[in-house]
Amino acid sequence: IGGSQTGTGKKKQGKLSVHPYIGGTATNLCRNVLKNGGVAKNRMATFVITLAGTLLTFPIRLLEYLLYNKKVQDAGLAQDPIFIIGHWRSGTTHLHNVISQDKRLGYLSTLQAVFPTCSILLNKSRLLKGLIEKLIPEKRMMDNVKMGIDYPQEEEFSVSCITSYSHHCNHFPRTIKQSFDKYVLFNTTDEEKAEWQHAYMSVIKKASFLAGGKRLLLKNPYNTARIEVLLKMFPNAKFIHIYRNPYNIYVSALHDFIKEAEEMALQEFSEQEFSELCYELYEKLMNRYWDTRDLIPAGNLCEVSFEEFENNPLGEVERIYTELGLEKTETAINEIRQYVDSLKGYKKNKYSYNAALMDKISEKWGFAIKKMNYTPPTDIALDNKADWSCSIDH
Repeated sequence: IGGSQTGTGKKKQGKLSVHPYIGGTATNLCRNVLKNGGVAKNRMATFVITLAGTLLTFPIRLLEYLLYNKKVQDAGLAQDPIFIIGHWRSGTTHLHNVISQDKRLGYLSTLQAVFPTCSILLNKSRLLKGLIEKLIPEKRMMDNVKMGIDYPQEEEFSVSCITSYSHHCNHFPRTIKQSFDKYVLFNTTDEEKAEWQHAYMSVIKKASFLAGGKRLLLKNPYNTARIEVLLKMFPNAKFIHIYRNPYNIYVSALHDFIKEAEEMALQEFSEQEFSELCYELYEKLMNRYWDTRDLIPAGNLCEVSFEEFENNPLGEVERIYTELGLEKTETAINEIRQYVDSLKGYKKNKYSYNAALMDKISEKWGFAIKKMNYTPPTDIALDNKADWSCSIDH
């Protein structure tokens, strides 16, 4: 069955769904709603269901706190994490899924991402875990990438669930720019930055506890602009930055923003708003990365081209391990090879855009295109029938 979306059609809004905030607290949910401009009428049902969910999990959250909070805090981290960073749609998820096949590494799971306050107890209950698993779609809404309750996930959702001093992803379109500036670029007060650091560390410590103390492999595009703060928290952290042709990024990221907002936005949004947001956030994210990457100690950063990784995943993984000083074992490489082999036949989204859009991308992101020495790709078709289009084969 083929699915498609174009840049001229009307976007679905007000879809009833279970919101990621369901795994947080009712207090935090309400605080975020008030802080970010309220809930649209056509998303009120989702808000009410989510609020009810947070209240239902209160006994589990309380019990987990009493039983495990001190153990989690005392356990800490044996080693600083390995951070996979890069702009959205640059291949961060693919890289994360590949390297996480190395069983010596741990990661934050989808279960913890959505239920950061009670993931330990939920993970121990087959019944509850099974019920939650039914809420998770088999594939991501924006592409054909598989999902599952035990699959790797990014920690931004967890942090958003437990504090209002965080970037709220696409949940509140009215304040995305302000939230990005304050809690990604950290153009905010020392107090708010400290609140974010406290929340983030609590999420990371629990992920480490759930992973049995293994070194964490974490993937989060927002962290691309947080290098300075992350190094203060984890001075010996390793970073893998994956980058991609900006011409491929734009249409894919816009489609991603829209599909996620259809499911998770608690406010109205328009394609035009997200279009301008794509241009602005890319510039801010990439420039902050280039401004701060030299802060990373020698031997702790590896940069990876998505195109090279796609063409030679095993070769690039071995290069990553070598450059970061990570031990390569035959077992780990074989586990990664088996996973890569299992992806054969995977069908990527197909995109097109018109000539005017290509010119605008060249204008807006010319600084990055020139810096990374990219040219218009051959895998995106020029089609003047619509601003852009995306087709997904399921």
